[in-house]
Amino acid sequence: MRKKVSGVAKGTAYILALSGLLIVLCFWQLAHLGGFQWGVDEGMHLMAVFLMQKGYLLYSDIWRDQLPGLAELILLGFTVFGSSVAVGRAVVTLSATLGLLGVALLSHELGGPVGSLVSVVIVAIAPNVFWLSRAVVSPDLPSISLATLSLALTFGWLRTGRRRWLALAGIVFAMGFLVKATATLVLIPLGLTILLSHQEEGRSDWGERARDLGLFALAVILPILIGLSRHDWRAMYDQVVVTQLRSSQVYDPKVASHARKIWRYLSVHNYGLLALGLYGIIPGLRTRWRETLVILSWLCVTIIALLVRSPMWPKHHLVVLLLPLGVLAGIACQQIWDHLRRISALTSRSQALLILGLIALGVYLTSLPGILRTNRDLLAAPTYESQELAVRYIEQTTAADDFIITDYPIIPFLAERRVPPSLCTVSGKRIKIGLLTAEELIAATEEYQPKAIISWIERLPRLPAFMDWLRGRYYLACTYGEDHRIYLAFEPSSIQNPQRASLDHKVELLGYTIDNPAVEAGSAFHLTLYLQAKQRMERIYKVFTHLLDREENMWGQKDEIAWGWFHPTTDWLPGEVIVQEFEIPVSIDAPPGAYIIEVGMYDSETGKRLAVFDENGERVPEKRILLGEVKVR
Repeated sequence: MRKKVSGVAKGTAYILALSGLLIVLCFWQLAHLGGFQWGVDEGMHLMAVFLMQKGYLLYSDIWRDQLPGLAELILLGFTVFGSSVAVGRAVVTLSATLGLLGVALLSHELGGPVGSLVSVVIVAIAPNVFWLSRAVVSPDLPSISLATLSLALTFGWLRTGRRRWLALAGIVFAMGFLVKATATLVLIPLGLTILLSHQEEGRSDWGERARDLGLFALAVILPILIGLSRHDWRAMYDQVVVTQLRSSQVYDPKVASHARKIWRYLSVHNYGLLALGLYGIIPGLRTRWRETLVILSWLCVTIIALLVRSPMWPKHHLVVLLLPLGVLAGIACQQIWDHLRRISALTSRSQALLILGLIALGVYLTSLPGILRTNRDLLAAPTYESQELAVRYIEQTTAADDFIITDYPIIPFLAERRVPPSLCTVSGKRIKIGLLTAEELIAATEEYQPKAIISWIERLPRLPAFMDWLRGRYYLACTYGEDHRIYLAFEPSSIQNPQRASLDHKVELLGYTIDNPAVEAGSAFHLTLYLQAKQRMERIYKVFTHLLDREENMWGQKDEIAWGWFHPTTDWLPGEVIVQEFEIPVSIDAPPGAYIIEVGMYDSETGKRLAVFDENGERVPEKRILLGEVKVR
């Protein structure tokens, strides 16, 4: 009786310790959900859910090459807690925590309580898990986390014989599959686990196994069918399945290259976990060889799938290796603990195993400082001033019901602006395999009439025909570095003062706007020029703006490269509209009165002005254009 009470107490202590550990790790992650963006795909996932909130349907309206599970989980979070990046990341954190629970239960089943608790920490602080468990970047970690918990529940059924655990395992697996098909990496181990059941004295009950397999299959298939039945199956097939099929054709399998990436990932970035995992195979095969073979099959299937996967991105996809390695590491830690507790009674063989285990543990401990340093740098998503400035600019220049076309949807998401549903996913893969063409982008632009187009990460420029078409209808409004550009729709009615003049038939002035035509001496006024390129130019020209009195004395001046070095005249296309703003300082000595503005262009190297022709085609001898007046007070 005393032993029974002691066993119950130990079990209760383990449950409390595991629960407390998972809660601490989960809340630690939930406390670090800040930062702008973990990766480009994060914006696409969040924008899809944002559009769902607006009434658009996945696949029917919203183009998406992922299964619906993650989007629907995030939608549930948005509905309850509001739409924000933090809520989306919190959903991923909770899913990853379920994966840690699965690792703990499997480690406890094959090893013991100490190894179980240690395995949770080892997996949780692995850098790839540490940041992906707070990032709406890839559904792989949430998917494999739910699949891991499913396998753990199946082991619980194997031990207790209670079929409700098997049914629950099937439902959890179905949830993981609906997030992403990555969950299928655990399908073979799940089948092997069921086949291990009903073995007594070397005899097998295949009838019972068939019933158990049928129950599990039913628990998997029904939730998947229910989850998918809410969507347009044909559209889902075209977007999810066809994308994968075409991707496998365009991206050639690079087994040797993938093998090197996997080896580097494990031997350089996770060598401590790899050492413990490899050692854990030995005690696992000695004590629970059938169950350990299930974990090894999981690891082998994962490696094979990664070798043939195309494309394969190490930071997103290789995280699936860490969970089975974490289970094996838990077995290793439990074995080391058990041997140290009875070190005086160990046989020579067990002593040798202990020494080998301590070496593996030492290897892991040497990797720990690097792990902690890496995690310190991953406490928050990267934030750059240009990103936040772009969000504020979109908020200021567009209305709440305006559409935005972009290859970086986190900006319109944070500005609470929609993208055309068919362009929710503007990915490099979609462009490369031909599922998004310049013609489709042009058609979507004409249909939705977006107020702004944001080219941020060199995906839209992969379709040069669209960019050339765009620059005849939208003007470059601002840049944040060479690659980050925002275009706004050109509306001729926005020109305050239409005025036509030609600059050597290379550039045409369309008009100008003065925001403050009455200024104080010593201050500045803003002049916006509307130009249109008429031909390709091989020289870089500057625009000059002068403030002249009636005697043509200069009291203010601003000369700049036409639209700056990020978009000089050599980049302009025929028909492209150029909108350039100048802040022209007024001399503090300028006497009160009316002043006139003269503008023109000249070669940035030679200083030679471009010839000017007025709206009647007459040459202007001074090679300048006179604009309206500015009053100085």
